Amino acid sequence: MGKTSIARAVLNDHALASKFEDNRFFVRFDDMDASQVTLGTFLDRIAKALGLATSANIFNSITKTLSASQTLLVLDNAETFLDAAADAGRIADVIDGFGARSNIAMLLTTRTTVLPPNLEWVRFRVPALEEDAACMAFKLYYTPSIENSTLIRLLSAVDFHPLSINLLAQAAVQNDWTSQDLVAAWDRQRAVLLDGGEGKIQSIAVTIETSLNSPSLLKLGDTARHLLQIMAFLPQGISKQRLTAIFPVVDNIESCADVLCKQSLAYLSGDFITLLAPIRLYISKRYNVNILKNPLLDKVRRYYAAHNEDDEVISQEDVNVEHVLSHWVVEPDAMSDVLDLICDFIYSLLDCRPRPLSLRPIISGLDPGNANFSPSCTNFLQAFPGSPKHKPYLDKAMCLFAISTITRWIGQIDEAENILEEARGLMLGSGRFGRLRLLFVDWGV
Repeated sequence: MGKTSIARAVLNDHALASKFEDNRFFVRFDDMDASQVTLGTFLDRIAKALGLATSANIFNSITKTLSASQTLLVLDNAETFLDAAADAGRIADVIDGFGARSNIAMLLTTRTTVLPPNLEWVRFRVPALEEDAACMAFKLYYTPSIENSTLIRLLSAVDFHPLSINLLAQAAVQNDWTSQDLVAAWDRQRAVLLDGGEGKIQSIAVTIETSLNSPSLLKLGDTARHLLQIMAFLPQGISKQRLTAIFPVVDNIESCADVLCKQSLAYLSGDFITLLAPIRLYISKRYNVNILKNPLLDKVRRYYAAHNEDDEVISQEDVNVEHVLSHWVVEPDAMSDVLDLICDFIYSLLDCRPRPLSLRPIISGLDPGNANFSPSCTNFLQAFPGSPKHKPYLDKAMCLFAISTITRWIGQIDEAENILEEARGLMLGSGRFGRLRLLFVDWGV
C-alpha cells in the first residue's frame, strides 16, 4: 500500500467520514509536471475538487467553502506543487493560510520531507511491509509453489517495498517464471545496473528494469519501452480510446499497452493509461532525458497539432496538449509554427474550459531571434518582403495576447494587463505589420 492508497483509506475512514461528512476533498496532482504548476493552476485544481468555478477571487471562494464547516482536505503528490518552478513560495503561503484555520484539517502525501514551514505538521513515514505481509502480498498474484526462504530472500532484496513486490509478482506471472527464473532475472538485472556505474541502487530501479527486460516485453521490441516513456512524459498518460488514432501505423501499440498494464508498470485510470508516481519518476529521470529521440513523440505532436481546435480532445486532454506544446515551442525549427498552435489551443480552451495556464513564463522566455523558418512560412514571407525578421516576434506577441485574453476571462485582471503590455511592446517592435495588428488588439480590448 502506497501513499495515495493510504490517503484514500484515511479519507474514507468511518470515524473521519462521520466527523467531516461530505466535507472531505481529495485533490490529485500526480497527472501534472512541476513545470506546469503555478499558483493559478494549483488553486484551479482545488476549486474543481470543491465544485467551484474559476473566478477572479478564487482564493477567497476556496477559503470560504473550506471554512464553512469542519473540513478534511487531502493534497496528493504534494511534491509536484511544492517544487513548482514558478510559484512554490506563494503556494506554500496559501497552504499556510488554509492550515491556520482551526476547522481545516489537511493531509499531504509527498516523496520529499520539505513542507510549508509555518505549520506544525505531524509527519508519518510510510513503512515497508512486515515480512509476513510482504509474502502474503506477493502470493496474492503469484500462486506457484515457492520456498518461503527463497521468497523472503527475494522480497528483502526489494526492501519489502509494496510497489516493488507487486511489480515482481506481475512479471513472474506474465512470463510464467518459476521461482528460480524470478531470482535469476532479479540477480541478472541488479548486476547490469551495478556494472553500468549505478553504485548503490534502489530496489525499485532493479524491479522496474527486471520487468522491462522480461521476455513478454522484450518480444514486443522497442515499442513497449518507447510507449512507457511517452506515458511518463505526458502528465495525464495516454488516452486508451485514442491510442490507435495517436499511433496509427504502430501495429502492436495496443499489445504493448496491454502488457505494460498486465505487468503493473502502467494502469488504467478512467480513460487514460498512466503510471504510478514512482515509476513515472524513474522512467523520466533514467530514459526521458533524451525524449526527443523517441520515435513516438513525433506522432504525439502531430496528433495534438491536428486536433488543436477539437473541443472534445482539448476538454479531455488539455493538460497533455499544454505540456507537449510547451516543450515543442523552444525548438528553433518549430518555434514560429508552434506559437501559432499555442494560440489556437488557448482559444479552444477558452471556448470549452477556461483555466489558468502555465505557458506564460515559457513564452516570455523565448528569443524569437533564434527561430528558423519552416516551409509553411514561405508564402507569408514572399507576400510581405522584409518581414522575416519580424514574424517570430509577432507570433510571440499574438501568443501572449491570447494568454492575456484567457487570463482576463477567468478574472485575473492585473496579471492579464501585465501580459498584454508585454505583447504590445513586441507588436510595436515588429514593423508595420505588428503596429497594424496592435490597432486590432487595442480595438478588441
